[in-house]
Amino acid sequence: AVVGLPHRIMGEEVGAVVQLKPGLQVAEADLIAHAARLLSPYKVPKSIELVDALPRSEAGKLNRAVFVAERDAG
Repeated sequence: AVVGLPHRIMGEEVGAVVQLKPGLQVAEADLIAHAARLLSPYKVPKSIELVDALPRSEAGKLNRAVFVAERDAG
């Protein structure tokens, strides 16, 4: 999931929250480098948070409100 992270000058910058498949491991820097090879520079996440499970609604859709609440609380 791509999320907006607070940025002092620009207002927001790109961040991502990633759920890996069970048994896989990867470093945040490796994911950012992979994204940099595929995306325009302004689309590359500045940081990536690895989570065990992405929050979902009862309908199975990503619950972005949880990301916003966590960002505002943190």
